[in-house]
Amino acid sequence: MGVVLDARKTVILFSVIEEYVRSAEPVASQAIVDARVVDAGPATVRSEMQALEGTGYLAQPHTSAGRVPTEAAYRLYIAYLQRQRRCVIADVGDAIRQALASEEGARAVGKAIAHTLAASAAQAIVVGFSRGDAYATGLAHLIVQPEFHDPEVLHAFSEAMDRLDESLDALDALLNGEPRAVLGAENPFGHRCGMVASHLALPAGQMLTLGIVGPMRMAYDRQLGLLETVQEAVRV
Repeated sequence: MGVVLDARKTVILFSVIEEYVRSAEPVASQAIVDARVVDAGPATVRSEMQALEGTGYLAQPHTSAGRVPTEAAYRLYIAYLQRQRRCVIADVGDAIRQALASEEGARAVGKAIAHTLAASAAQAIVVGFSRGDAYATGLAHLIVQPEFHDPEVLHAFSEAMDRLDESLDALDALLNGEPRAVLGAENPFGHRCGMVASHLALPAGQMLTLGIVGPMRMAYDRQLGLLETVQEAVRV
């Protein structure tokens, strides 16, 4: 967007994102007031949210509803998150190290990692191996999310899954080794989906492409932390 937000607008915007990720419902100004994230009254918060809508960071799906974050809002939020240090998720790291110790071959290790991530992230996990080999799990987590009740979202995602090897090739071209978010038009699993993905170098030298896929309304902080936890576990 190129619009620089002041501190209060930024806090309000990020609070809207976090509440929307939690509830999957448009966020009303009163919810932000009640959360006491800023020292401002209802009229001021309403005015700030209207301004954020005017600059393209929030949208109002219905005239009587609250507001939801736009792709631009998520991108701003993700840029902020990527500057923060995230905590390693200990139980996930332990499970990955156990898989590395007990499984043989890149595919078996990759599948074990995918199952661990699916359980922790509550999203779909996609893994790309060499020679066009691909694997996915956790799809049931998506079907219960409201975004995937929309036929357009479900159709785009299903098409991408039908050609999973090609979708992962497209994803692979976007990555540079570090965990990153992929959303909007660049997301090979649908422009209304969100994803956090990275390359993963296994100790034996094999390289995997690993992605956590869900709605754009995704807990990016946790998902980035999960991928960083996996990367740290395989480096040990």
